[in-house]
Amino acid sequence: MSKLSLNIDYFKEINSFEKAYWLGFICADGCIHKNGGKLTITVKDKEICEKFKESINSEHKISDRQIFDKRTNKNYFEYSIQITNALFVSNLVNLGITYNKSKELNFPNIEEQYYPYFIAGLFDGDGSISFKSNGKVACNLISTKEVLNFIQEYLQKMFNITPKTLFQVSKHCNNVFKVYWQNDYDCLTLLNFIYKGNKNLYLFRKYERYEQYKQNKS
Repeated sequence: MSKLSLNIDYFKEINSFEKAYWLGFICADGCIHKNGGKLTITVKDKEICEKFKESINSEHKISDRQIFDKRTNKNYFEYSIQITNALFVSNLVNLGITYNKSKELNFPNIEEQYYPYFIAGLFDGDGSISFKSNGKVACNLISTKEVLNFIQEYLQKMFNITPKTLFQVSKHCNNVFKVYWQNDYDCLTLLNFIYKGNKNLYLFRKYERYEQYKQNKS
């Protein structure tokens, strides 16, 4: 067992907004290694690794490396935190997150009050907000068909948001899809739902775009 500080039982039960958020974020940007004893989170925003460390009472190191992006012809830093603890990771596996999550991932069995926080974590990891040249906004989210269908059915039931077509992200990942929301009602309703009560646990640059969008609509 590692001598580093860690709340091993953190994910044993999803009973707080914070745990639901991190569960969603790990579903998006976390990697459970095949042996089942290691979790790695790799992101472009160091703040997320720092917040995660604080939440799980971790002393684990945040590492970084410089990456060259051929699409933008620019360098950027990538940050990662790795937790090697079989008991810690087994609680995530029990919640349905495995090394094969890009092929098999369902919306977790959590209380409905935590849905917005889980979706916020998922969105911060694999969602985006963009502004078009005509002033319109668009939001999208990537996950498995099962997770996206569950979210869309819930949004339809709660807010009358019509389910949208799912688009396969890659021919190499048969069950990874993207959904787009491309009108003001759908986008603002979704963002209000996931961010309004989020208690300062969010990815700052995306939350800032949400705030900018709200101000433009007010």
